[in-house]
Amino acid sequence: MLFRSTPTDPLDVYSANKLLAENYCKIYNHHYNIEYSILRFTNIFGPRQQISSPSLGILNFFIGQAMKDETITIYGDGNQLRDYNYVENAIDALLLCATKEEAKNEIFYLGSNIGTKFKDMVSTIVEAVSKGNIKFVPYPTVAKKIEIGDFIVDYSKLRNSLGWEPKVSFRQGIEKTVDFYKNQSEHY
Repeated sequence: MLFRSTPTDPLDVYSANKLLAENYCKIYNHHYNIEYSILRFTNIFGPRQQISSPSLGILNFFIGQAMKDETITIYGDGNQLRDYNYVENAIDALLLCATKEEAKNEIFYLGSNIGTKFKDMVSTIVEAVSKGNIKFVPYPTVAKKIEIGDFIVDYSKLRNSLGWEPKVSFRQGIEKTVDFYKNQSEHY
């Protein structure tokens, strides 16, 4: 499923709060003429993000686990598709939204248009780190309730309106991130 016209229908409190914040932006624009640009990010990863908790970024957390030669747990078969984006790509999009007239009062999806199987993402991390193991387990009940299925973002509005394209691929981003943590992991 390419995520372009899928309704915003949050399955957890975190997602509901993000949607609420977007609505506050629209309300403030309507009542006080305060302009906004909203970027709906997919899984952003990269250097300087904490690697100690999955709630702070799952890719970076998995990198931390692999670097400690730990077992990375995948729920289900790992065939669900996800869209990942390196932090430099996100920064480029944020700067465009902050500086371009065409971004005013708009909502953009930021992704890569590329679906990567969850298990392939983890395998790429283990390969890049040269350590770590993978274990498949059944979904816990709570995690199954909020599993969204395949999630791939169509960023064509961002490309067509602002000229944005991701410059760093998933694989390049993983390698850059791993290189950073090889020298800096004690700080994260």
